[in-house]
Amino acid sequence: MKSLSIYAVGISALLFSACGSYQKVPYFQDLSDTTEVSALAANVELLKLESGDKLNIVVSSALTPEAAAQYNLPLQSMRIGATDTNLGFAPQTTTPFYVDTKGDIDFPVLGKIR
Repeated sequence: MKSLSIYAVGISALLFSACGSYQKVPYFQDLSDTTEVSALAANVELLKLESGDKLNIVVSSALTPEAAAQYNLPLQSMRIGATDTNLGFAPQTTTPFYVDTKGDIDFPVLGKIR
């Protein structure tokens, strides 16, 4: 009984210490309270797409999902090994768009987009 109460006290101490608030986010410790987001955005490096890059683009619409569906490639699922109790299917993912040598993607309905 005594060991049970020791475990209960230990678990309680662990739970209460884990609930402490974290005051400063490490990413923003060197910023003042008056730093604007636009000043931060000026230092962001722009990404450049290159031949062979894979893009996942999903078009969605809350009003008419059927209209948005024509712009999306079909979902793909991968079989990752089956057992008697598990069929072995991974979650479905979108089919990626590949950037060609000219920097274009072939987007459904719209055609080539640079």
